[in-house]
Amino acid sequence: MPSPFSISPTNSRHSHPLSSAVNPIEQMSHEQPERHALEILSRELGPHGLARFLRACRSGSGDYTSDRNRWLQETSVQDLARNAGSPHVS
Repeated sequence: MPSPFSISPTNSRHSHPLSSAVNPIEQMSHEQPERHALEILSRELGPHGLARFLRACRSGSGDYTSDRNRWLQETSVQDLARNAGSPHVS
């Protein structure tokens, strides 16, 4: 069964990745590189592997900017410069 992400006329596992069926990246629309990458991942990982990969890569929750501002609220530029390069202690 062909992948729903396919942008090329063939889904052959043995076709050359640089075949004429795939446009060069410079000629692709904004959506095509992502669709092409998903087609490759789907072909190589299978549907369950693709689902696991996408779950692992999805955005997390929370507001990093707000959290960072809270963490660094009492930290000066001098503190950062003094601690640059020192190992992180948790």
